[in-house]
Amino acid sequence: MNLNQINSVCRVTPQKPVRSLQELTIDVPEEIISAKRVSGKFGPQILLELRESIVFLPQRVTDAIAHYVDALKGYRIVFRGTKQFNGHYYHHHQADFEFLEPLERLNNIFNQ
Repeated sequence: MNLNQINSVCRVTPQKPVRSLQELTIDVPEEIISAKRVSGKFGPQILLELRESIVFLPQRVTDAIAHYVDALKGYRIVFRGTKQFNGHYYHHHQADFEFLEPLERLNNIFNQ
């Protein structure tokens, strides 16, 4: 019996807070520690672990980046603000964001 393995499951470790994408600081890149596809409240979603928090991406991007989830580690995400969309019966804001190259890759380019 491996007590270390059993005890690692038994111990409670502090979790990072879950934040909405809109809570990230505008125009400040956040490094992605890990990414995975999870089943969320409204169906499949992409969960990003950042240095200080966990963020769920909007569902509108899940299908578009589902094949790249494993490759997102090391990339950075930047929240650019929100944009208002006006529908026939509703008005709502959606997060505007983008992914940036990993810092390692940029350093390699500039050091050549």
